[in-house]
Amino acid sequence: MNWKRFFVAVFFAFIAAMIFDILLNALLLRGDWIASAQCWRPPAEMNRLVGLGWASMLFIIICQSAVFARARWQGLGRGLEFGCWLGIAAFVGVAGGMSSVVAWPMKLILSMAIQQLVNNLITGCSLGWLYRNPVVI
Repeated sequence: MNWKRFFVAVFFAFIAAMIFDILLNALLLRGDWIASAQCWRPPAEMNRLVGLGWASMLFIIICQSAVFARARWQGLGRGLEFGCWLGIAAFVGVAGGMSSVVAWPMKLILSMAIQQLVNNLITGCSLGWLYRNPVVI
């Protein structure tokens, strides 16, 4: 396995997913999160646990990257396919799982599911792009 390529793919996917998450949650859905504040932990406790959330996202991206690299898949199309299948599984898991156990607004549950879908597409595309066939001149 090309470790340099692997870690570049993990880094790129993590940074892109983090930026998307911040834009989605801090900007687009800010009002919805504030309106449902009664559903969440106290702010001090949430702030203390933010690192755990980022670490779990990084761990998932590392695992996905390891699967892609170990399977020796290559190319943007294969990466998009990989990300799409993972994203669909994550979307269904989050949307179905969350809506069956919590009384949150459906808009927030669907936004979390879409967030997972997009994060997996970002990971798949970054892996496919970095593990593309070499250009022969």
